[in-house]
Amino acid sequence: VIDRTKEPDYVEQLLPEKAYDVVFDTPATLNFGVVSKALKDAGGTYVTTLPSLTLAWDQMTSSLCSKKKAAMVFAECKSEDLQLVADWLSKGKLKIEIASRHKISNMADALKSQADRKKVGRVVLDVQGGW
Repeated sequence: VIDRTKEPDYVEQLLPEKAYDVVFDTPATLNFGVVSKALKDAGGTYVTTLPSLTLAWDQMTSSLCSKKKAAMVFAECKSEDLQLVADWLSKGKLKIEIASRHKISNMADALKSQADRKKVGRVVLDVQGGW
């Protein structure tokens, strides 16, 4: 396991190994083309939380050309689950690390922060007060 919060250059650590069964890209900052080099030849799988047309294409073509796979995880928001998370947050049982905060008028800076692979935590966009 490589923890990207503790290893800022985690992408570079993936590539030389070529021995991973699964790379689960929870922040959805990688792509199958890069990660496939780090997957086991026999059935290694890249999983992301952000569906895209590119990944759908990778899913179709990788199954034809190789035993490596690309997959997407879909999550459904349920009000009970959101209430549970809200309760945890209000009671201090769950802490969400914040990497940076931006006013909505500075959305460009927020997007740059979000794209930074070395960031740890969430990028918060303050919409209060509007543009």
